[in-house]
Amino acid sequence: MAIKGRGTLQQRANLDICLLAKSKILQRFLIFLTGMAILGMLLTYKVVVFNRSPQETPEDYDSYGDHLDRELREEQATESTPNENAEEVPHENAEGIPHDNAEEVSHENAEGIPHENAEGIPHENAGVSHENAEGFPHENAEGFPHENAEGVPHENAEGFPHEKAEGVPHENAEGVLHENAEGVPHENAEAIPHENADGVPHENAEGVPHENAEGIPHDNVEGIPHKNAEGIPHDNSEAIPHENAEAIPHENAEAIPHDNAEAIPHENAEGIPHENAEGIPHENAEGVPHENAETIPHENAEGVPHENAEGIPHENAEAIPHENAEGIPHENAEGIPHENAEGIPHENAEGVPHENAEGIPHDNSEAIPHENAEGIPHENAEAIPLGFNIKSFNVSTKPIVTTNSFNLTAKLLVSTKAFNVTPKQIIKTKLFNVTTRPQSVTTNNFKEKTKAHDVPGRLSIVTAKSPNLVTVGHNVAKKSSDVIIKNYNLTMMFKANTTALSKPIKLQKPTLPPLDYGDTYTMDDTYLKSTCPKRTRDTLRTGEFKDAFLDTIPVLQWKKYANVSEYQRLQKYGGAFGWSGVTWDIVNETLNLLNASNGGYLFDNWKGRRPCVRCAVLGNGGIMNGSGMGKEIDAHDYVFRVNGAITKGFEKDVGNRTSFFFFSTNTLMNSLTAYGRQGFKQVPRSEETRFLLLPDHDRDYLLVRAALTNSTIDRGKDKSRIPARYFGQHLTTEHFKILHPDFMRYLRNRFLWSPILKTKFRNIYRPSTGAAMLLAAVHTCDEVNAYGFMTPNYAKFSDHYYDAKYKKVVFYANHSFRKEMEVWQNLHKAGVIKLYMRNGDSNPQEQAYNQRT
Repeated sequence: MAIKGRGTLQQRANLDICLLAKSKILQRFLIFLTGMAILGMLLTYKVVVFNRSPQETPEDYDSYGDHLDRELREEQATESTPNENAEEVPHENAEGIPHDNAEEVSHENAEGIPHENAEGIPHENAGVSHENAEGFPHENAEGFPHENAEGVPHENAEGFPHEKAEGVPHENAEGVLHENAEGVPHENAEAIPHENADGVPHENAEGVPHENAEGIPHDNVEGIPHKNAEGIPHDNSEAIPHENAEAIPHENAEAIPHDNAEAIPHENAEGIPHENAEGIPHENAEGVPHENAETIPHENAEGVPHENAEGIPHENAEAIPHENAEGIPHENAEGIPHENAEGIPHENAEGVPHENAEGIPHDNSEAIPHENAEGIPHENAEAIPLGFNIKSFNVSTKPIVTTNSFNLTAKLLVSTKAFNVTPKQIIKTKLFNVTTRPQSVTTNNFKEKTKAHDVPGRLSIVTAKSPNLVTVGHNVAKKSSDVIIKNYNLTMMFKANTTALSKPIKLQKPTLPPLDYGDTYTMDDTYLKSTCPKRTRDTLRTGEFKDAFLDTIPVLQWKKYANVSEYQRLQKYGGAFGWSGVTWDIVNETLNLLNASNGGYLFDNWKGRRPCVRCAVLGNGGIMNGSGMGKEIDAHDYVFRVNGAITKGFEKDVGNRTSFFFFSTNTLMNSLTAYGRQGFKQVPRSEETRFLLLPDHDRDYLLVRAALTNSTIDRGKDKSRIPARYFGQHLTTEHFKILHPDFMRYLRNRFLWSPILKTKFRNIYRPSTGAAMLLAAVHTCDEVNAYGFMTPNYAKFSDHYYDAKYKKVVFYANHSFRKEMEVWQNLHKAGVIKLYMRNGDSNPQEQAYNQRT
């Protein structure tokens, strides 16, 4: 048993030794596998790191849709990117002009000059002759025919790139990647992409991109003169890129060269050189140089710093640029005077102060919303809701040191009581004028006087009654109500060491300068040529609209109106009513693109299937939800839609076709933001779709100009935007239509006049975009059916047909929705339009959504 036991122990020992040996082998094998895995990861990392492309992050995108803008710009950039070789010697262009390679060996192009061409003519590279395009063998530095040292084939006869031993694109003796026969971009020693298939010279030794249209060679290694597209030499001491359409150095409209101490590019309308002390770019319509002590960029018609539409200079203590029609600081896109506690400018989709996505009346510093009885939004520093019949209150001012001047922004209230002002000493204040009735105001302990401007106290308008432009018409002049001014900070022309006022000042009621309503218009007979036996316009000639209607009113503007006399006539009207905010060059260039022979006719693609043009005009009102009118709408000859025109998911109620999409640039951008979640991701686009624009800013003309030239917007609020991202590429002049400013003034003066035009807030008012669309259809179509517009029972329906839940309709000061609703009812009763109306239960839209979900 003992022997047997020892045998067993020996066997166990041998087994343990065997297992230990196997364990060590297994450990070594695992170490080997681990090492191979790490090596594989390193190789993978090397490939990924050295071959990956730069990636954009979401933070790179400025706003909705800008990533598509950037992709389009990058595609355009790859077509004309400059280059240079390893020795900074210029390459050859597409016209066969010789240039040097890395070894300064001369080579040329397809005309038989060295530097390989499509005919297999030999050229040199690092001293070794070789050929290619016709399959001739060529050698590399080691003498291998048509292959490199590792037997990898070189470039083929079609100019496709080829590889060397490591699969890296073909390089020359200096390690610079070559270009293939099709001008495909390649890189030099600095990995700068370039191409010259179209004769565009590539980058010089300083890495400054430059180009010319004719392929004329140039260089500027040390600021040496180089030629532009017409061979005219010009200098650039800082190697700043520049170009222009006429090959003029430092572009300006009249080809006059000019300097800039800091080499900052600049231009003006008359080509007059100008500069300021800080090298800040600036311009004005007359090319008059001007300065700004705070280096704030600015422009105006006469070269006056910080000027408004009336040429009144004004200042801003925080150096915030601003202007508006009345010279009041802090303006939004519609010229609405407003302010907040921090003096921050703001706007929204309809030009209502204090921007929000829905255009809801705005908040003050305490976030308390408020508006007065007329729906005019306003604000105050103490978060006090303002309205009519506010009782008097005291205003005390504390000592103020070194304050700048400011303009008086007064709120007009009816039947308010006087209030006391007890100002303390104010040191070193600048002067300003208080506009009151023509008289002087003098206080007991105050020697300075406030002199009033002599301004009329009544309003008047000039109107036209007949198609022959005879002036008569609606007399809206009324005596102003007695008002006093309250809720503002009063600074009365104090100088140093003034004494306090001992008695309150009762201010006289202010008056407004007369508004030029501009009720005289040019004439257009385009829509008198219809052969339809019964037209909407015929009905307008009778009944209550006979004095308002003009059958020769121009609806659209196009090349016909691009003339200086028309520009001068319309320059005195602002916003949607004229061209006061648009320079002549922008108007001229844009309208000349709208050069179709029938540019004034809205239905240029009408097939003439029948004599009468039938139009369906779609508003976005909640009354359309559950209407089931989709098929009826799509059966019309033309379908008009406006702003956030969502059809997907609502085809049964509103149809699917869009013949005309109606918008302004401002409402379009805000609609894409505000209604994106509901489904408005892009504008309607189909083969039949035309874009009908209501222009109320220069940005509208800039958008059309860029869209029709397939280019990027080059200035203004929308600078760098690409309209092709919204409307598509390859647009023709027929794709865009622009309303005439005369038409918008005509609608305001004769159909949609509002009492707000008699107040200080008159400049914020214009007909709503939907109202302009419907009335444009009334003046162009032969038969008009309107859907989705406000009806007297509007409260029973949500604001929009695509609202996820019931939303109350909100009224704003810059539009008169109630007046528009009244006009729709009258047009319907007169038989001019057929307005879709229906009864509705309490919150029927909410019930419909509940049934859906």
